Amino acid sequence: MTFDKRRDLGLANERMPELRADSTDIAAFMEAGHKAIIYQGWQDPSTNAGPAIDYLARLSREHGKISDSVRMFMVPGMYHCGGGPGVDVFGGSNQKPIAPGADPSRDMLWALIDWVEKGRAPGSIVGAKVVPGQRGFTRRLCPFPQVARYDGIGPETDARSYDCAISPALERLLD
Repeated sequence: MTFDKRRDLGLANERMPELRADSTDIAAFMEAGHKAIIYQGWQDPSTNAGPAIDYLARLSREHGKISDSVRMFMVPGMYHCGGGPGVDVFGGSNQKPIAPGADPSRDMLWALIDWVEKGRAPGSIVGAKVVPGQRGFTRRLCPFPQVARYDGIGPETDARSYDCAISPALERLLD
């Protein structure tokens, strides 16, 4: 109750560096075969996307190939953990699943469980936008630096009409 950010945060970081959310000291985590999925809304006004991308870039620089242990999914149009014009239902924090049951193709938590228990790294996750009384849509969420690209054929409201492809502009952010 007496914690003062200006006075105490530096001391806490010095004495307990392992508690820092921005620590890149994950060698032991990776060597043990652990897995992590990070997701971030591109339109999050409170925790903007830049620091999340910078963190992933630092992990890549320090550890080389990290995609066997860590994947980040950027969510176009999503605000902080939900809301916004983009999809925001994909099994993230405090979300009900699109459909009942364990579906790693539509649920981040089940994708992580599937990756850990069966060794199947998520190549994409299908997210949904559900608005009561309106027609929703689905969209493919891709591991960074990939983005969903429309195939030009199917319905634009259907995730099946999208494939994941590397974005050279986003890939440069990892250098």
